[in-house]
Amino acid sequence: MLLCGLFIVLAAGGASASEGALVVAEFQGAKPIGVRERVVELLRGDGYALVDDMDIPMVHPDEGDDHFVRLARDGGYRGFVLGYTSMKSNGWTTSITVRDGRTGAVLGKTSIGAGWYPGLLKALDKKLLDRIGGFLDKAEAPEQSASAKPESDPEPEPEETREDPPMSHDEKWDEDGAFADEEDDDASGSVDDDDVQDALSRHRGKDKRHDPALIVDGGALFVQRQWSLVDPVAGPGDGPILASHDVPMFGIQAAVALYPVAFFSKSFLRHLGVTVGYQRSYKARTTLPATPDKERATLFEELDIGGRIRIPISDMTLGLVAGGGAQALSVAGVNAANPHPDPVYQYWYAGLDYGLPLTPSLSLEAALLYRGVTTTGEEYGQIQAPEWFPDTTGSGFGGNLDGIFMFNKWVGARLGTHFMRYALDFNPNLERLQEAADAGEPAPPIVGGATDLYWGLDLSLVITVE
Repeated sequence: MLLCGLFIVLAAGGASASEGALVVAEFQGAKPIGVRERVVELLRGDGYALVDDMDIPMVHPDEGDDHFVRLARDGGYRGFVLGYTSMKSNGWTTSITVRDGRTGAVLGKTSIGAGWYPGLLKALDKKLLDRIGGFLDKAEAPEQSASAKPESDPEPEPEETREDPPMSHDEKWDEDGAFADEEDDDASGSVDDDDVQDALSRHRGKDKRHDPALIVDGGALFVQRQWSLVDPVAGPGDGPILASHDVPMFGIQAAVALYPVAFFSKSFLRHLGVTVGYQRSYKARTTLPATPDKERATLFEELDIGGRIRIPISDMTLGLVAGGGAQALSVAGVNAANPHPDPVYQYWYAGLDYGLPLTPSLSLEAALLYRGVTTTGEEYGQIQAPEWFPDTTGSGFGGNLDGIFMFNKWVGARLGTHFMRYALDFNPNLERLQEAADAGEPAPPIVGGATDLYWGLDLSLVITVE
């Protein structure tokens, strides 16, 4: 009997653990997790009873008083602390709103600003409790008995709401990066309430990550190809060597990323995807040293197929990619009398990329890539053909930087820059010179190696499906 009674008491105590406590709802805006954790730490350190993070109800900050009254009655909460942090060119500002549990009304608001994120945390340490402590002490839990408050009774008048005065543009920063209040230490910046509510509406709900199941990207392409021979080897090599090649090319590019599991599951497998990319030039002309008055049509193509694992880290995403592909550059008009060593790179690749959201609509993505070249083309007129450099080896290193602006949840635009640099070692065999002389044939080309650089810009339309 004693054990049963103890169990009942403990159960009753656990059931009411949240009653009379304050709810610190999920914060919105920039650095929502870090700012909220600092506020929770400060409130608990000052002795306020807070609802455990695992028991926090779903709170919609932009709803009216009735929404908060219903939540408070269901959980017996005394009040609500809401927060939004804006990051602008002149600094960071956290806006705090305290709502009453009994009436749902706003008891008060305050805003605390700083020039940078660490300074904001220090400013919260110094000023938060002084600013909102009075509002928190006024918060009351709703009446649990229906008879104690008949429905016909009028709602009580909410207590007067006090909001801190707006921040002057003339205020300066203190040594911690926080706003230095010149006359009144309680004065601070405030955020326009309409702007805050609009931002909160865009960030409603607990799961704010967007991990698309399908991404389609296509648009225009510009590529500048720069080829140059390096490390020449002394010798009578009088073959027609293309010593330099600097050609602009315009074309199209398209890419598709598919994450099949993301269509029907929230498990980690939704982050395993397949990627396909294609590029092709349409406007390019090459002039060879042997025929400077004649332009030759030039075609550039590339196809990549691989896999990608995206690793979500808070609002950011780290991606690991690997796969294989082929890239070809062809110059028209080659013949036995005037061959041209066109590269046909076949390769495997591996790399990583990093996505950082700057605003709800704008994100920045950067990537680095390594390519291990398996062949540079062994057919007639290609680099690794017998009449050119059959023992060629090489590798490539590249990267890209993209800005993506989403007009809405599904459609956006991307502007990016990219580069890829191949380093080729021709591994020349000087014995070929003597063999050619003994056979009475022309001396073969003898060069130590080459660099092949591609860089450019691309502008495309982006379509995402979640």
